[in-house]
Amino acid sequence: MQGLDVKGWKNMLKQALNLGLGSSSSTETTSYSGSFDISVDENGFAFVPRIPASYFIDNGLYESIFKIANVVCFPFYTVIKKPTMNLISWSADDFHSKRALWFDWMPVNTRIKVPESYILKNRSHIIPIMSHFFVDFNSVTSILIAGNSGSGKSYFLSYLLNFLYGMNHRSKISDLFVIDPKKDSPARWCKACNVDCLFPTKQGATTDFVADVTEVLSRFVKIIYDRQDQLYENSSIKFPHVCIVIDELLALTENIPKKLKDSFFSMISTISLMGRSTNVHLILVSQRFDANVIPVVVRQQANLKIQLGVISSATTRFLFEDLDPAGILVPTGRGTGLISFNDNKKLNQILPLQTPTFEAPKGVI
Repeated sequence: MQGLDVKGWKNMLKQALNLGLGSSSSTETTSYSGSFDISVDENGFAFVPRIPASYFIDNGLYESIFKIANVVCFPFYTVIKKPTMNLISWSADDFHSKRALWFDWMPVNTRIKVPESYILKNRSHIIPIMSHFFVDFNSVTSILIAGNSGSGKSYFLSYLLNFLYGMNHRSKISDLFVIDPKKDSPARWCKACNVDCLFPTKQGATTDFVADVTEVLSRFVKIIYDRQDQLYENSSIKFPHVCIVIDELLALTENIPKKLKDSFFSMISTISLMGRSTNVHLILVSQRFDANVIPVVVRQQANLKIQLGVISSATTRFLFEDLDPAGILVPTGRGTGLISFNDNKKLNQILPLQTPTFEAPKGVI
């Protein structure tokens, strides 16, 4: 274990909770009176209350324990915050101690630098994000990246594009089609890497561009249907990944006629709902993801979500609906925020994020 051994972490957490909970409660919430105990292993720790207790065992208690423990464990471990308390059955001989509040933890992540040689030699679908956080792209449905202007969205998107497209055919993870309403860094990346990109022309109006985008998306919907027909005949087929990347989605969906917007929403909803089994994915980037920007179903289907920039209940309410970010130790600076990857192994893991650095193609960023 990091920092302390099991006994050391148990004593440290028990002491911190005795002082912290005791000072914030009028009831007797201290281990000295036998009201709780702490158990620690490499995966996390358990707060084991003795029942009946003179205090409420509820979300309020869970939040208080999280806030105290997360500071105590830093800089060795990050305590993972869950939307609601995680009450589990506990192996104990005494009936009064057969339940516990469980808190997962993991080593504190740090920012990494991914050299071009690493991408060149990569032969897997594993994308490194931080020192202890990796994404298996085979488990990704869709990706949502949100953040205010200057938060590092474009830089992180360029990193994902670089890694997904690879440096040659052997390191390539996915085919890409990029839609850039502002003809900005994603368009320049596509030009440098010879990747198909759709962007507005000087002569066209916004409505014309959205109509072109909707037409392109309809072609990908046809690809999904074709692949589903093949899966119907042979369920063991593995299709190559295809990613449709849309940057600055807010600029695309604002101030367009309702009928055109509904058509666009219909296309991305279909891709989001039906693309998973056929390896067709969406990567969407926007300053926010409210119902005016994307349909709710698209937000619900995405399992890799990134919020960059200022972190508060106001900025996280669209990507992380049930999360109160209070107590999460978010790093400061550009390219920092929160990340969540629900791949059926790490359900509801919302972690502080520091996006990786890499060698971008010249003239892109």
